[in-house]
Amino acid sequence: MEVPTDWFVTATPQFQALFLAPPTPDAIRANLAVSMRPVKDDVTVASVAEAARANQEREYPQYEILTEVDFTDRGGVGFQRCYRWFNQSQNAEVLQVQTFFVVKQILYTLTATRSKSSVSPELDDLFDYMVTSFRIVQN
Repeated sequence: MEVPTDWFVTATPQFQALFLAPPTPDAIRANLAVSMRPVKDDVTVASVAEAARANQEREYPQYEILTEVDFTDRGGVGFQRCYRWFNQSQNAEVLQVQTFFVVKQILYTLTATRSKSSVSPELDDLFDYMVTSFRIVQN
């Protein structure tokens, strides 16, 4: 995956890679998180997306889906959802784009997060570039 050189790269127990944008005045620091976890043979991106939606509706105040694209309908292997919600602790509206891939029993989840403010909309093109540059190289 291609990432801007001025972004900070780290990892957490939950995310195998976390790319943090340089700080801005926004309440939420823009970031792109990548997680990988093994799944059973019968798990599909559609089932993962449905479970994620159910969890997000339950956990995120003022949750609203903006767009969804199932790339399996187009011969691809992924699913992408753009949504917004209100983060009460930060008192900020959050915009997230979450993309799922299931390849050889591994679920890859890429989640781009930013504040929904006038300062950060230009990040959308950068997030799209980062996600579309993501490649799974099989040995």
